[in-house]
Amino acid sequence: MIPQTTQMDSQLLKDLIVSGAILIVSILVALIVSYVLNRIAKRFDKDDALLDDLLRAFRFPAAGLIIITGIFSALLHLSVTHKFIAQQQHWFVAIATLLVVYAGSQAASIGIRWYVRSFGDPSFEGHALIYRKIVMLVIWIFAGVLVLDQLGYKITTIIAGLGIAGLAAGLALQDTIANLFSGFYLMVDRSVRTGDYIKLDTGDEGFVEYVGWRNTKIRVWANNIVLIPNAKLVQSVITNYTLPSPDLSVYVWCSVGYDNDLDFVEKVTLDAAKEVISKVPGADTTYNPVVRFKEFGDYSIKLLLIIRAEDVSAQYLLHHECMKALHKRYREEGIDISLLVQHLVLSDGEKPVRISSGDGIKRSKIDSQVPMDGKG
Repeated sequence: MIPQTTQMDSQLLKDLIVSGAILIVSILVALIVSYVLNRIAKRFDKDDALLDDLLRAFRFPAAGLIIITGIFSALLHLSVTHKFIAQQQHWFVAIATLLVVYAGSQAASIGIRWYVRSFGDPSFEGHALIYRKIVMLVIWIFAGVLVLDQLGYKITTIIAGLGIAGLAAGLALQDTIANLFSGFYLMVDRSVRTGDYIKLDTGDEGFVEYVGWRNTKIRVWANNIVLIPNAKLVQSVITNYTLPSPDLSVYVWCSVGYDNDLDFVEKVTLDAAKEVISKVPGADTTYNPVVRFKEFGDYSIKLLLIIRAEDVSAQYLLHHECMKALHKRYREEGIDISLLVQHLVLSDGEKPVRISSGDGIKRSKIDSQVPMDGKG
C-alpha cells in the first residue's frame, strides 16, 4: 500500500508539471502572436500606415492577455491554489478588462491621428492631441467603472458622483465644451479648412487662417483677423468659395439701348471678354465666356457676361478689367449704353431753368416742368 503522503507528493508533482507546461505554452504562444503581428505589420509599413500602427499597438495587450490567462490557468490547475484562485476570478477579469481597454484606447488614438493626417486639415495636427486625450480619458473612466464593478465595489455611488461632477463642470464650462466639440465636428466634417475662403450669413468673409479648439481665425481683405467661436461657426450658414473647387464664375452685368443690333453686341462683348481673359492673371483660360440677354428693361436691354476666375482672389481684378474693356469697346463700336436720365425744368414765372444729369450721352429722357412757386 502506497502511503498517502507519497500519493499527495506525486499528485503535486504532476500538477506542477502540468501548470508549468501551461505557463510555458502560454508564454510561447504570446511570443509567437507578438512575432506574427510584428511580421504582418512590416508588410503594411508603407502600404497601409493605419493597419501597421494598429497591429503594432495590439502586440502588447494580446501577448499580455495570453500570459495572464496562462498564469491563471496554471494556478487554477494546482490543487493547493485552486480554491484560492477560484475565489479570485474577479481579479483576472479586471486585469483582462484593463488590457482590452488599453488596446481600445490605443486604437482610438491611432484612428484619430490617422484621420487627421489623411483627411483632416493640417492645422488640426497641433491640437489633435487634445481630442485624443479626451477620448482616452472617457475610455479609461468607463474602464475604471467596469473594474470596480468586477472587484465588488458599489459603483452606483461613484456613477452618481461622476454625474453630479460632470453636470457641474458642464454648466460651468458649457461654452468651452461647445466650442471644443464644434472644433472636433469641423475636423471630422471638413466643411471648413485652412486656406478656404468662406462667407457667413452675418456678412463676415475672408480666408480661414486657423481652426483651433476654441475659435476659428478668418483673415478679411483689410488684413485683419476675425475670431469666430467654433460653436457659432457651426451654427452659421457658410458659403465656402473653395469647395468643391477653387474656381468660380464672375458675373458682369451690362445694359444697352434698344437701337443696338444684339448679335453685334454679343460678338463685341465676347471679343472683349476673350481679350481680357488672355491678358489678366488669374483668369480661367479653359472656360469660354458666355453672354446671356436677361430682360427688356424700361429703357435698356440687360445682358450678363459670365467668365471664370481660378480663385476668389482673382475675381475682383478680372471684373475690373472686364468693365474697362467693355466700356472701351462699346464706345469704339458705337454701341449705346443706355441709362435713364431725368431732365428737370424749374420756372420762377419769368425764365425757366433747365437742369440735366448726364448731358452728352445718348439716353432716354423724361421731361417734367415744376414751377418754383408750387403752382400749376
